[in-house]
Amino acid sequence: MGFARKGAKLARDAHPKYYSGASAVKEIENDPEVIEAKGEVFFIKADTREYLEMKQAIQTIVSHYGTLDIAINDAGIGGFLGSMDEIPENFALSEHDPIKNNLYGTFNSMRAETEYWNNHTIDGIIVNLSSYNGIRSCPTCSMYSASKYGIIGLTKSVALEYINGSPRIRVNAIAPGLIDTFLTRNQVNYITDHKQVWDAPLVPEDSELWQKYKDTFANNLQGKRLGKPEELANAIIFLCGPQAEKITGSVFPVDDGSSAF
Repeated sequence: MGFARKGAKLARDAHPKYYSGASAVKEIENDPEVIEAKGEVFFIKADTREYLEMKQAIQTIVSHYGTLDIAINDAGIGGFLGSMDEIPENFALSEHDPIKNNLYGTFNSMRAETEYWNNHTIDGIIVNLSSYNGIRSCPTCSMYSASKYGIIGLTKSVALEYINGSPRIRVNAIAPGLIDTFLTRNQVNYITDHKQVWDAPLVPEDSELWQKYKDTFANNLQGKRLGKPEELANAIIFLCGPQAEKITGSVFPVDDGSSAF
């Protein structure tokens, strides 16, 4: 939303089974600030776990807009909640494996993006979504944490590959703390019924269940509050702007100091 409110032309790709891209696009299109700024957006069905689908998504974007300038790789899932001995035997590389979704999804996206920029000698910008659990960690999220640590390593390595080349591709990562989104709210199901996200209904923002546990989540954080999606957007917009021209290979925590603890 933040980019569209600045008049940017956006493409949102996601797996339609897990993400209602059409509703997100409609929300952006109907936003008064987006309309005033003449921002644009369209939705592409694509699975980040599949490199060829991401390559096709890039081609679709270029056909629609003429080029690709910036890539925000934020597709991801929470994965299994529980201790190492509780992880099911056949869970690795399954549908809900966060390493397959988060780490390999980011890898496939970056591979397609850098290939396009290299083939056309066009400078580019990438921002990857890691997590404060990619800097520190917590119990019951070993696979998720591994995926987010991996994204940071991927970010730093690829940034070094393109610092001085032509094209020059800046690559950075954002490491959010707990943000008030459905991925955070759905963790309540694990607390109350020991249910995984995919085995329980979504927890709406205005639900009694979330209102009961929201302060518990916030009070476990250093800043005693959950982050807002727009606070992430502000950090990403900064990293993609001219003020950040000298910044690459960096990880920006947006977590009220939780990762510093």
